[in-house]
Amino acid sequence: MINLTKASRLPAGSRAIFDTNIFVYFATAHPILGPPCQEIIHRVEEGEIEGIIPAVVMNELLHNLILVELVGKNLQRPETVQSAGSKMIQL
Repeated sequence: MINLTKASRLPAGSRAIFDTNIFVYFATAHPILGPPCQEIIHRVEEGEIEGIIPAVVMNELLHNLILVELVGKNLQRPETVQSAGSKMIQL
């Protein structure tokens, strides 16, 4: 596992397995972790490094982005979404 602040140190030609957080921080423009995530995604787009996304990460990402959108549109209160999410995890 690599610290996001050190992502720029990955040598060209490296392979990186991406976790959900990379995409969530990027998509939600997280003030601290968004820029390093944007940098590593850009490096993949440019073909400098290879990004690998496991299927389970894609499923979790879609779920998280749907929750972010629901809260952002005030369709659900954050505490309701968080409660529902924790109940789903317990199943």
